[in-house]
Amino acid sequence: HGPHDPKVASRCNNLAKVLVKLGEFEEAVAVCERALHILEREGNDESTTILADTHKTMGSLHKTNGHNDGALEHLTRALELLEKVYGSEHPKYATGCKDVAEMLCFTDDEEKLRSAREKAEKAQHVFLHTRGKDHDATVKISCVLGWICSNERQFDAADGHFARVLAY
Repeated sequence: HGPHDPKVASRCNNLAKVLVKLGEFEEAVAVCERALHILEREGNDESTTILADTHKTMGSLHKTNGHNDGALEHLTRALELLEKVYGSEHPKYATGCKDVAEMLCFTDDEEKLRSAREKAEKAQHVFLHTRGKDHDATVKISCVLGWICSNERQFDAADGHFARVLAY
């Protein structure tokens, strides 16, 4: 494979995930940036899937380092790509919705909370229909919805979501 092959980018993304586990965040970011540089030149569905995963990895790196704006930017881009490849009724898209909702839910900003709720409710809908009510992904989104309700000062609704999590 040449240095600009999508398979090289995929391996860079995997290496970045390993580097995170080793606590090498700066190196992980550099490797992820290399993968993004390679993939953004491609345009096929296979490279788009890898590009979405790499944006998710980069978003997680930013989140870990407390760079929430960067995390949100990359996770939102990943979500856009997941919708392009899988459509809005696929569990991978729903996971992307959950990731973005998690980034938006710890705020008092009404617009961000509204966006978080929309994404979390979309994820819940998809997970209920594709995974069922007792799947861990469905339970996790109930937790996110509980956080959103808490920040919206809808404490009874939050309690209902958290009760579902505890019942799991």
